Amino acid sequence: AERTSETARRIGAREAGGRGPALTIEYTVEAQLRIDRFEMTTNEFRFHFRAESDRAYRVEIREALAAGDWNSLTNFAPFPMPTQVMVSDVANRPQRFYRLRSP
Repeated sequence: AERTSETARRIGAREAGGRGPALTIEYTVEAQLRIDRFEMTTNEFRFHFRAESDRAYRVEIREALAAGDWNSLTNFAPFPMPTQVMVSDVANRPQRFYRLRSP
């Protein structure tokens, strides 16, 4: 309040000789969920991803990209160490969309 006396606030700066405020930021880098490669055989679609340790994963599917509910194809409990995972699905539809999630 500029009109009220003694309401000024002072902000410390590095010139204050270590008496100024300190800002500490802590963050965790999340691994990106990424399908590494995929393969199509006569009657099976497969894809691979790298699972980080101590993290659960879920693969979901739906028939149309822009509409419809995502349904669970499979779930993976946390692995004790980083692991390359292969997911397979019967290729009996004209199209199907997949997504990888980590709840």
